[in-house]
Amino acid sequence: MARINDYGKMWPARNSPEGRPLCRYCDMELQKPRRSWCSDKCRDMALIELNPHGYRGIVIKYLGYKCFVCEVSLLQREKYGEVPWNAKVEIHHIVHVKNGGDNKIENLVGLCHDCHVHVHKLCRMVDKILNESQGELML
Repeated sequence: MARINDYGKMWPARNSPEGRPLCRYCDMELQKPRRSWCSDKCRDMALIELNPHGYRGIVIKYLGYKCFVCEVSLLQREKYGEVPWNAKVEIHHIVHVKNGGDNKIENLVGLCHDCHVHVHKLCRMVDKILNESQGELML
């Protein structure tokens, strides 16, 4: 797992042809007093790519505080302490890291616990079907 100190390796400091510093994430020219990121959003996106689960609050901020599948809004329920254990937002990779997915925000969705369990069950079933069909094709 990447650490916050690793961002210099992932996004090295760069300068424009005129020698002005550029954002480490999007290559936009930096305005003073900024030194690494042109905006809070670029900083947040970089932190998410380093460790999406460690920066869960930032991920949820950008994904919206609701389940992607059932669309239940969890913000109000958590704010007032009415969230059951299975309704908190969990972060799910659309394309799993083991299958070549990355930690970019475009590859992440927020799911409630129940939907997250169902999505993983469905993924396992699809993998099983694909593996069995590949075996039949090879015969």
